[in-house]
Amino acid sequence: MALNGRKDLDPESRERLHRELDAFASRIGGRNPFLGLLEAVRAQSSHPLLSSRRSLVYPHGELKWNKTLYRDKIELLRAIRKEENERGNLLPDPTSRDYKKVLNLLRTLGPVTFTIWPKEVESGKPVTFHALLRIDETTTRLDPMFDAIFFASFDLVKKLLNQSS
Repeated sequence: MALNGRKDLDPESRERLHRELDAFASRIGGRNPFLGLLEAVRAQSSHPLLSSRRSLVYPHGELKWNKTLYRDKIELLRAIRKEENERGNLLPDPTSRDYKKVLNLLRTLGPVTFTIWPKEVESGKPVTFHALLRIDETTTRLDPMFDAIFFASFDLVKKLLNQSS
């Protein structure tokens, strides 16, 4: 489920997202380092995924990914993530005229791996995640962590992260 400005999430979904965000934040050093990562992503003059260096250094660590992405792919992703909440799927109907473009985007994003190297975590282990969750042959969704880090509003993610359990 995309975190696409959804203020109308049902309580179950809000609680599930809160638990996922909280667990992810604790794996990279806590809520403050996670929010620091979000601020660093949003402070970039252009979308960080467009970086040819494929990395982003922030005060609490470094975020790296293994494939350069291009502006047209990021713009298409922004457009289709708005529709994911309605359909529950990033992939449109096979008869849609945008089907092939979206399918190529998903094939591009599918193998991309994101790794966060936190500075202050005792274990020193990197945390990895992917952009997409493949549910079955015809259903693909955005990974909530990918969406939270790169696309969702800072205020929404912070609100979900800080909600009381």
